[in-house]
Amino acid sequence: MAPIPRSRLLATDDAFALEEIDSTADILIPDDPLKRVIGQDESVRLARIAASQRRHFLLVGPPGTGKSMIAQALSLHLPAANAALKPPTTNSSLCVALIFNQARDRLPDS
Repeated sequence: MAPIPRSRLLATDDAFALEEIDSTADILIPDDPLKRVIGQDESVRLARIAASQRRHFLLVGPPGTGKSMIAQALSLHLPAANAALKPPTTNSSLCVALIFNQARDRLPDS
């Protein structure tokens, strides 16, 4: 097996032996946090789709499978909160907005 060149970005499918690495400085960390998730390729692919389409994404699984890591990385791929908010454009969304505004106005003071 050929030695790993210094300062090379390793893909998750690259095979290497720990003896070939002198220090952690030899391995570059990807800029994209979703590329840092190892072993959950399908989840990362679906997370990217959900972010690009601004859809919900439910992560379910046992502890230690990367759910929180994917969720935190996914938050960096979403638009800023104020950029995502748009005024309602259809009659049904206007009705829902009116109902919520009226409900908020009728809340008891706390």
